[in-house]
Amino acid sequence: MKARARPIERAFQLDLESCEACGGQVRVIACIEDPLVIGKNLAHLETQRPASVSMFLGLGMAMLAGIASVYLVLLLLFRSLLQPFVILGAVRRHLARRPRS
Repeated sequence: MKARARPIERAFQLDLESCEACGGQVRVIACIEDPLVIGKNLAHLETQRPASVSMFLGLGMAMLAGIASVYLVLLLLFRSLLQPFVILGAVRRHLARRPRS
């Protein structure tokens, strides 16, 4: 093992000689010590989101766009700011009373 990896092994109480999953021998191929490079790597990791979060945000944005589109169409039809809310509320109440199959 490289001498540079030993302080990391002690500081983080890691076993850098054997794999945790299979117990096989591990070889350290790089040790990044430059604070600027470390900062760039950490900043890049913070900007990435898991796929599920991106998908959830995309679905939320699509739902908001759909609701806004329906509201705008109703607003153009009735030329009243409150009428679309009355109609959408009535539709919601009607759907809530409908028997489920």
